[in-house]
Amino acid sequence: MPGPSHAPFPHKTWANYLDVLLPLVTGFLVVPLEDAHDAPQWLRELYALSPVTPKFAHEHLVFSRSAWTEGRYYTAVTHCFSHENPSHLFNNISSLVFAGKNVYTHTANTFEFYLIFFSSVGASAYLTTLKDELQLMPMAQSFVLRNPFPSSWRRLHGWYDNKAGKVTRSANHFLSQYVIYRGASAGVFGLIGASAVIQVEELWAWGHEMWMIYRQKTSVDSTTWRRLGLSFLGLGKKMI
Repeated sequence: MPGPSHAPFPHKTWANYLDVLLPLVTGFLVVPLEDAHDAPQWLRELYALSPVTPKFAHEHLVFSRSAWTEGRYYTAVTHCFSHENPSHLFNNISSLVFAGKNVYTHTANTFEFYLIFFSSVGASAYLTTLKDELQLMPMAQSFVLRNPFPSSWRRLHGWYDNKAGKVTRSANHFLSQYVIYRGASAGVFGLIGASAVIQVEELWAWGHEMWMIYRQKTSVDSTTWRRLGLSFLGLGKKMI
């Protein structure tokens, strides 16, 4: 039976994955934190040796509306190397290590993995520039089906409106939360989303395979029963 279209590559080990993450993690550690007061001593010493100064990072790496309007579009991607504090930094590193392994296993090469990560970073940064213009509530309402019950059915009509309102508010909250994620956090969420798509595709492929096995089995069984029926029919004619 054919496997899923995005079958994993068995030669990709944890060691290979950590080699792919090394440039990203190095970039995270080289760029100074926005608030390094609580940073461990070894990290402060690393910043002292880093060629990237806090001033340079703030002016050329950190993403903002002003940076976007002034034409520094590259900050939409470079922002992923800037972090607010040690907790933010180490949370993103640990999340990246565990969130992207499944995606890395299913991508053909390192470029595809980086493309998913950095495109998520850039897309999220761009969405933040449109946050005021984005009509999030109408977008959330579009996910809810129109009330199928006539207004004369007050109880069912009201029950559906109540449930639909809860779904709309939940969807609006999700969209609002997604818009505020930027930098490495957005890249991690992009990898989580890609991993979810891979899982759904594998589940679909498995279900299709099981369905084909079931069809094949029932087809054989029905043929067998048909042959048995014809045999009994022929036997009955002979007896008559």
